[in-house]
Order: sequence, then C-alpha cells, then structure tokens
Amino acid sequence: MPGPKKPASPDIPATFGVYASAPTAGRWPRTRKEKLVLGIQDDFVESLAFSPDSKVLAVGTFGLGLKPPITLWDVETGKEKNALKGDRKRILSLAFSPDGKLLASSWGGLLELWDVTAGKTRFVLKGFSGGVHAVAFSPDGKMLAAGCGDQAVRVWDLPVE
Repeated sequence: MPGPKKPASPDIPATFGVYASAPTAGRWPRTRKEKLVLGIQDDFVESLAFSPDSKVLAVGTFGLGLKPPITLWDVETGKEKNALKGDRKRILSLAFSPDGKLLASSWGGLLELWDVTAGKTRFVLKGFSGGVHAVAFSPDGKMLAAGCGDQAVRVWDLPVE
C-alpha cells in the first residue's frame, strides 16, 4: 500500500494543502487569506492584468454594467484609480507594457492600445475576423502580439517614442 504523498518540491512545506483534484494541482498554504477583494458590481470579470510594478490591477469585464469595461485599481488601497472609457464591450484580454505606460486590450475585432496615465486610446487596430482573444507585449516593449480567432498570431513593431 503506498504511503502519504510527499510535497512536489522540497521547497514546499508539508503543511500546504492541495485545493484541486487534478494530479498536477499546485499547492497553497491552508492559512492563506485574500490580500484584496474588489467589488465589481453588475458585471462579469473576463480578464485581469497586473502592472509591472504590481501596484495597479487592470480589470476587463463583459460590459454589462453601467461602468466602462476596463477599470484600473490600486492594489494597496482597493480603490478604483481610473476607468478607460470608450465604446467597447467584453474585454477578452489585457496586457501592460513592460514599463507600465501602455495597456493593450482586445474585444471583438478590435485591439486597442491605451496610454495608462492619460486614460486615452493611443491607437486602434480593426478588422480581425474571429476577434482578438489574447494580447501580449514583448519583454523589451518593442512588439505587440495578438492571438486571433482566425487561427493566427500577429506581431507588430510598436512605434518608437
């Protein structure tokens, strides 16, 4: 008869509990409590992205509520910092640039690049068949990639400031 399971790594203490039934489930301390709970009223959260300095959390929603579907939250205080206004619904993906100055968002057939400080759109790419489902910046911030519903990944060089 097999004995008790050992932790997946010597770095993980045996006091950690498994909180999923999958064989590759991660481990989480049983005493871990939430750092923050944000009340996103009247809508469903679709996507999340932390700023590179971990001070801001971008929240993309389904777009059902009265608020704009992209809001930026201060992680320490739990207060809303900014709402990125525009005529979009259901934010499928969000990504901060490595310097934290830009935020890429996707919904439907659009990919938008936002100036985080100003809260304004920098540019919009349109016309994706099947929509844009994922966005990512390169680690050096010089390129932007989009995973599209037409089974393609597209990569662009970003304008140099």
